[in-house]
Amino acid sequence: MQAWPRQIARRAPGSPQRAAPNATACLGRGRCTARDQAGTRRNAHDRAQIRRAVHIKIVDVIARRIHYRSGIVRDSEGHSHPGPEHDATQFLVTIVTDEGLTGDAFGRSPEVIMGLIRPLLLRQDPFYCERLWQMLRERQRLHLGQLADSVLCVIDLCLWDLAGKYANLSVNKLLGATHDKVPA
Repeated sequence: MQAWPRQIARRAPGSPQRAAPNATACLGRGRCTARDQAGTRRNAHDRAQIRRAVHIKIVDVIARRIHYRSGIVRDSEGHSHPGPEHDATQFLVTIVTDEGLTGDAFGRSPEVIMGLIRPLLLRQDPFYCERLWQMLRERQRLHLGQLADSVLCVIDLCLWDLAGKYANLSVNKLLGATHDKVPA
């Protein structure tokens, strides 16, 4: 078993006594304190918050019908085009946790989500996005006519939205953003 690494910023002669903001001082098992780039100290409180996240469970999956007026029509091949205004319907799928966090995404097939997917997701940890997606993909072979990729996509979007809200980050940063701005 390898010991915790000891990283302490070395002070150059004549420099101030304060260590670099991202210096880490590991004093032994579980007693590691560090500062992030903003200089915030990370310690037992942060580890407790991470442990709390482990116990979050999905308690409900809701599919709500939303009616609105739209100026978009679809042709026979499913392509969208501007057209006359008409009544339209969308479904907002929401995954709710026991901590009150929600993940939302627009999708379709509320019958499939409520009938097939909801029982599978209840009492699961929402932060295991990949494991839940793989579980649903395996079930897709049994229900190929009902459990389309678009339905799995809605659930995946809800789970990532929930994780982003918990971490207070946008989903693109959770996935490893490389740019702050997109060139025009």
